[in-house]
This record gives sequence, structure tokens and C-alpha cells, in this order.
Amino acid sequence: MAVKILEIVGTFFPNNCISCGKKLSPRRFLCDFCEDVIRGPLPFSFSLGKFTARSYWWYEPPVSEIIKAYKFNKRWRLSRLMAQWLFTLLDSCLPAAGTDFSIIPIPTTFRALRERGFDSNGLILHQLRKIANYEVTDALIAIKSGLPQSSLTKEERKRAVEEKFALKTGRLPDKIILFDDVITTGSTITYCAKLLKDAGVKELKILSIARAK
Repeated sequence: MAVKILEIVGTFFPNNCISCGKKLSPRRFLCDFCEDVIRGPLPFSFSLGKFTARSYWWYEPPVSEIIKAYKFNKRWRLSRLMAQWLFTLLDSCLPAAGTDFSIIPIPTTFRALRERGFDSNGLILHQLRKIANYEVTDALIAIKSGLPQSSLTKEERKRAVEEKFALKTGRLPDKIILFDDVITTGSTITYCAKLLKDAGVKELKILSIARAK
């Protein structure tokens, strides 16, 4: 009976692979081929100046298409998929002590919140907490919106990020995971990491869903 219902739903509300457009059954986001392209998490860390980071996969199709659909086409249900990717990454790099860390998301700017209608990083972490008992701390706030990061050059991003974020709490956990969905130049997340370390955080990990090559 459930299969029949899904067939009927698929007839009236067709579903396609977000990356290649292939027809799919309801509740799926990627076809088998596109899913197989993603073999995360990446088995290595990468340098961000004084910090290092880990990512689930590269910011390229099909992962980049998932993130774009989520953030710019209001495909909110994709937060569940990215939460699962993040959980896999956490289990890979912090298998035993992961829940000892509090996760702090890079906050969504007022401009992005107004345009998208939701907090993209916050929603991913909300879904993550349904999978495992991670503490989430909203310790950062965006105090300036500025232009969208995607419209800026590498040097412009570095200048724009200064004084864009601030701490909104004086009390921080000793162990922090700083999370962003995408790391491109690393300017935003390293600036926020420095804020946290300067505030007394003893151990800090940086994780993301995707990183630019």
C-alpha cells in the first residue's frame, strides 16, 4: 500500500535528481550515480593559516548543487541530508569524544536571513541534534551584512570579514567545533576561530560540509 501511494505521489509531484535531473522516486534527492560520486568524508585536514579544518567533501557537483538548492531555492529538507554528512564527518574525526565539544555555527547575516527566510547553518545543526546529542551554542552574531561572499574576490572577502562578526556571550565552553556549510577562502571561519581562541577557548576544531578546491 505504501509503495502504491508513493507511485501516485510521484505521478502528480515528479521528483528529480538535484544534480543531473534524472527522475527519482519521492523522498530522494540524488540518483544512485550522483550519490556514488560522493565518497566523504575527505580523509585529510587542510591548513587555514594558524588553524586546520576538515570537510565532508569538495564544493563541486553534486554536493555544490545540493547546497545551492538548499540555500537559494528553499529546499529546506536538504538540511537532513547535510546533517547526516556532518554526523559522518564528526564520527570520523572525533569518534569517541565528539559530544564533549560544543558546536558553534557561523551565523547567517541579516541580509541572507531576509533573502532566504531561514538560518541555513542553524537548521543543519537542528537536524544533527535529532541524530546525536551534540550541544549547540549560538556564541557568534553577524553585526554587518555587507555584500554576498560569492560576489567578492578573495582579497575583498578578507577585508569584508573584519568586524563583520562578534561574540554575543562572554562564557564559552573549553572545547569548540566551529561549523560552516562551505569553506572557500577560509577568511570568515578563520576570523571567527580567532575570536573564539582570543576569548579563551582551549581546543577548537573547524568542520564544514564542503570546501572549495
